[in-house]
Amino acid sequence: MSWSRKFHYSVLGKMEHLEGLLKGLYVKLNSLERLSDLCLEKEHPDIFSEIKRLPGRKVILKVGEGRMDSVQGKILDALAGRKDAELLHRASGEGNKVHIGLSVPQIHKRDFAFLLSLSGSTHEVLVHPVKIKAINNPKRIQTDFSTAIPPLIKKEHTECYMLPSASTSAGFEVRIPPANLLSDLEYKDSLSTIIREQNAFLGSQILYPLDQSAIASGIAQGCFRLIGSQWLQFLDCSNIRWRRTKEGKWTSMLTVTPGNASVTRTLEQCRKTNQQRRDKRDLLKHIQIFRIGLVMAELALKSPISYIDYDEVTNTMKLFFNNGMEVDANRIAAEVQSRSNEFLGNMVFFCLNALQDQDAMSDKSIEGSYFNEVLKNAEQLDAQVKADRSGASMPRSSGGGSSRDVFY
Repeated sequence: MSWSRKFHYSVLGKMEHLEGLLKGLYVKLNSLERLSDLCLEKEHPDIFSEIKRLPGRKVILKVGEGRMDSVQGKILDALAGRKDAELLHRASGEGNKVHIGLSVPQIHKRDFAFLLSLSGSTHEVLVHPVKIKAINNPKRIQTDFSTAIPPLIKKEHTECYMLPSASTSAGFEVRIPPANLLSDLEYKDSLSTIIREQNAFLGSQILYPLDQSAIASGIAQGCFRLIGSQWLQFLDCSNIRWRRTKEGKWTSMLTVTPGNASVTRTLEQCRKTNQQRRDKRDLLKHIQIFRIGLVMAELALKSPISYIDYDEVTNTMKLFFNNGMEVDANRIAAEVQSRSNEFLGNMVFFCLNALQDQDAMSDKSIEGSYFNEVLKNAEQLDAQVKADRSGASMPRSSGGGSSRDVFY
């Protein structure tokens, strides 16, 4: 045996084994830290709030602080956005194939971008919320997309207006955008296909670490105003498509079509069971936040969650990875953190924990907690993506972009 081969077997082989052990230790330390924080926050919230933390660690906001007022204002904006989203869902009609933009950096944060199939053709529209207090020209006011879009296509008007509900003045200005926003995504592979077929053939679309972080951040922020609306009932990796623009920005959209039937059935079982409790608890928002967590976890790990199961004894959701092993939110978050970064790990933990922790499931204003826990980490993640694009160095987890399915 040559000296080079002996060196490989005696040194390099052991180094690979040591690397695996260190990775396992890192994941366990992340898991221990998150569990310690969770227990300390529950038992001694006053002490927990006084701890000075590094970027990516949890920050507690107290009532009366300036930032708390800002949070409440943004939550109210999100609630207004949810009402708009519900009206737009009504206006989209049934039987039409609809895509809604989740993260569309080219448009105003209050606007909505849609890609709709009407009469065999696909059309892009940009929707801006407006108040319609008086109707001077009834022909310019429509109740749904199917009647609002044809005049725009025929260029009879540059914009028209929709009033989906006669009981409110909340309406929308509908335009055809000056440039394509979502049409380039229509025939792209879904996230689930990319994850399933990564490295399957030469032309496979690659998810780089920067893509994973940017897409996850965009989905987390774009879904905030949709929490509680019907749109997120379809949130699934099989219904999400994305692209990176020439300007280095990430666009993602959600296709409104049934996703994983098993996941939907299990989550519906969880919701119905909780509605039958004495307190008639409605977990619609929790379920949708859990869906966001599933998408981000699969995106970060580049591997699908095998299946989920509802435990009627503990009244919580169970998660099973593709090797059939049961894993909880903390364990998945630790693995996500080891492969990507602290911010994404925190986001995944909060979302999956929404249906695994009794206190979280009892939180009636969970969208406020979502803002504090998920969106703040998403903003920091955006800063990291921006720094990575500019070549600046920021602290990252050692896991990199590994796609191996390893749980310790």
